[in-house]
Amino acid sequence: MGQYWKLINFDKWLMVFSRGVKTGQFICSLDGVPVLDFLVVPDLKDALSPKSELARTREYNVASRLVTLPQEIFDAIVTELPHIEDILSLALTCSYLWRVLLPNVKYSIEVIEAPWAGDRLIFVGDYARGFPPNCKDYENENMPEIEMDPREGITPEAVDANPLYYGINYSLSSGFCIEELMKGRAGDCPDIQLLLRLVTMLRSHPGSQRPGVLRNLTKQQYVLDSKLAESKYPYSLVEAIVVRTRWTWDTSDADGVDDWVGDCFDIRSIEHVPEGWTDVSDETINLIGDAMIHFTRDPDLEGFKLTSRQVEYARAWVK
Repeated sequence: MGQYWKLINFDKWLMVFSRGVKTGQFICSLDGVPVLDFLVVPDLKDALSPKSELARTREYNVASRLVTLPQEIFDAIVTELPHIEDILSLALTCSYLWRVLLPNVKYSIEVIEAPWAGDRLIFVGDYARGFPPNCKDYENENMPEIEMDPREGITPEAVDANPLYYGINYSLSSGFCIEELMKGRAGDCPDIQLLLRLVTMLRSHPGSQRPGVLRNLTKQQYVLDSKLAESKYPYSLVEAIVVRTRWTWDTSDADGVDDWVGDCFDIRSIEHVPEGWTDVSDETINLIGDAMIHFTRDPDLEGFKLTSRQVEYARAWVK
């Protein structure tokens, strides 16, 4: 009968809700597609302004008391700001502070638009036990608080044995865009539209195709979305994560494929793939193919196939 699976973010202690509980079902159900939006790091222009431009805008905004503060005091204020929205609001105070805080602004945009970038992801099976070697953070009973629903029949013993499968019960929710985040703090103020215009100017390729390279930051490997699109298995990049991060003690069901378990990922444009990294697109496509062949041979899942509409939806995120 095989085992059931969940895609989890170990660092955020979140799971991806799925209607498909076996590997092939998860791939075909496309429930993992929203993860892509959480991994795509936006391409932004250089966040440093020339000294001459900083001097000019400082002189223009010298009436502001913030501008005249000693640099160490201003840096201390920025350090104490508790929320990303506060950084962005301060940057909108005047043109000088916008330029001074551009590195902070750039980082804030990346955190808002790619909240899972750099996190450890695992496709965990219900036969798994304990933690993968590179995910030992919670072994000393320092786990996040777990709320168990007695109606689900999950026992404390099951959580202790397989904490990644049974202990994570909060699902991935929809992310925030910059406009929504700012409105939640400041209401419908004119500065939001100014912020959106300035952020658009920061983007290297506004309105163009989104980045299409899955980067394994731990192994220094990558998968090209363009190669997936041209293959017999035109799924999205999240399936590349699924077939290479399976964690279970029953290796017969996962073909022993666990070389990316607990690794850190993001999605960038090809310009952000450093020289010397390894293209593993072809072998990843083969692994997706193996998973689908195994899936279609399961007599209990006859007829559970990907439709052309599902393929179109899965690929729409890069348009």
